[in-house]
Amino acid sequence: MKVIPKLRDAATKQSIRISDGTILKTTNGGTSWSKLNSGTTQHLLTVHFPVDANTGYIGGYVSTLLKTTNGGQTWTPLTINGGYVYDIVFPQNANTGYVSAIDGSQDYIYKTTNGGLNWVQVLYLEDAFIQSMSFPLDDQTGYVAN
Repeated sequence: MKVIPKLRDAATKQSIRISDGTILKTTNGGTSWSKLNSGTTQHLLTVHFPVDANTGYIGGYVSTLLKTTNGGQTWTPLTINGGYVYDIVFPQNANTGYVSAIDGSQDYIYKTTNGGLNWVQVLYLEDAFIQSMSFPLDDQTGYVAN
């Protein structure tokens, strides 16, 4: 039996069911949360809004990679080749970004230079588990951890 977790909104004291594909958004520092429709039933693992509150990315199971340009009201599927999307980083702007994906014992990093329209594999590792990336200085100097 699958247990569906709940989040209790501190302001309204109401419970919000959190199921696969759930995105929650706050606009008041976490006092209250609203549920957004991602358009997927896949389990989501990571979220990144690189430049502003309108353009963002969400990744998850089974190559799920979604993009919004309206603050999460609608989400458009993007295409990468395989794996669970564990991390999304756009270090300097909304055009150049990186995604880490895990497919069994194979790990990949994909890069976009056009805001997610196209992704190119830039790293492949066998028997690794890349969970986190950081590009602290610019979109050329980065670190990954497994």
